Amino acid sequence: MDNECNPLMGEQQYGLLEAHYESGKYNVIVTLQDFRKGNRISIYGLVATPSNPDVSKHYLLEGGNQYRVAIATLASGWGYLFNYIP
Repeated sequence: MDNECNPLMGEQQYGLLEAHYESGKYNVIVTLQDFRKGNRISIYGLVATPSNPDVSKHYLLEGGNQYRVAIATLASGWGYLFNYIP
């Protein structure tokens, strides 16, 4: 199953990308995407697994760019992108 969130505008701030696995046989794949010239470009991915259920990465969200998180899994889990100022 694939799920996508609404876009988030980058403002030269950091984002925290997270992937969380809860249960099931499959991994939770969370991909950070950037809109460039009308196309979605996958720029970073995280994989949460039964042996590593909580993973995260800090990522600089460049000003003027739109970012979105795509989540693909057949397991139970979720992903987030938080925007913050360090």
